[in-house]
Amino acid sequence: MYIWYQSWIVATLIGCIGVACGEVAPTLSANAVGSEPDVEISQDEMLDGAVESDTTDSTGGEGAVDTADESDPALSRVDEWGPHRVGYTNFQLTYDSLNGVGDNRTVKVHVWYPTDATEGETVLYDFLAVDDIALGQAPPRLPAAGAGYPLLVHSHGHMAFGTVSYTLMDYFASHGWVAIAPDHTGNQPGIDRKTAVYYHRSGDISAVLDAVEEGHSSIIDIFGDAWLQSERVVMSGHSFGVFTCWSLAGALMDADALATNCDTGSLSKEGGCTDDDVRFY
Repeated sequence: MYIWYQSWIVATLIGCIGVACGEVAPTLSANAVGSEPDVEISQDEMLDGAVESDTTDSTGGEGAVDTADESDPALSRVDEWGPHRVGYTNFQLTYDSLNGVGDNRTVKVHVWYPTDATEGETVLYDFLAVDDIALGQAPPRLPAAGAGYPLLVHSHGHMAFGTVSYTLMDYFASHGWVAIAPDHTGNQPGIDRKTAVYYHRSGDISAVLDAVEEGHSSIIDIFGDAWLQSERVVMSGHSFGVFTCWSLAGALMDADALATNCDTGSLSKEGGCTDDDVRFY
C-alpha cells in the first residue's frame, strides 16, 4: 500500500481541519448546489479577473505579471479564481481489499485539472448538478517545465458522492492543481452504513494515491507523461470525510471501545461487526 510522507501527513491534518471547521470554497457557478448568486459568472469572466488582478508585481511595478501560479501552484494566491480553465473526467479503479478483508473494491474516481481548452462536454454529476465551470474530457494543460501537478485528494461525507464538493475541486484546478475525489462505494444515498465503511473509506483514498504513485493506466490515459506530485498532497474531507482524513494520518482505534460499540453501541445499530471487521481493527 501507499507509504505516506511526513510532509504529506501534516498537509492532511491541515486540509481536514479546514473543511471540518466549515470553511466553504467561494461560489464559482450560478448553478452550484445551495447557492443563489445575483449574477452569472462565466469561466472566461473569472479568468479575465484573474489576469487583471495579476498585473502588478510584488514590488508594485505596473505591467509586471506574477508568475508564481505557473512556477509553483502550491504558492499561488487562494483568495481569487486561478488563471486556468478546468477540465473534468472520471474512471473506475479496482483494488485489492485492505489486509485481505472482504472482496476487492471498485470505486469511481473523479478528477479535475487545469486545461487550455475552450470547449468540452457538459459535466452533469450524479446528484443532477451541472458544473458550469468544468469542461468534460478536455485535454489537460501541461504543468510548468520541471514542475508537476500538486494534488488535492478529497473524501466526501456520509451518503454522498465525490462530486458534492465540486466547487472546491474546480477552484483548486483553476490554480494548477489536480483534484481527485473518489466515490466511497457503499456509502452513497439510500445505502445503510455498514461497519466496514469505516475502514473501506481510507482504503479508497490509499488506493487512489497508489494509482497515482504507480502510474495506473487510467492516470496515464489522462495525463500522459506529466508528473503528478504524489509527495505533495493535501487531503481534505467533509463530515465523515474528516474521519477518513484522521484514519489515513494514523489515528488508532480503541479496541475495548470498539468491542463495546459492536455489541451495544452505535455500530450495533449499523448491523454490528463481522469477524472480518473485528480482525481488521
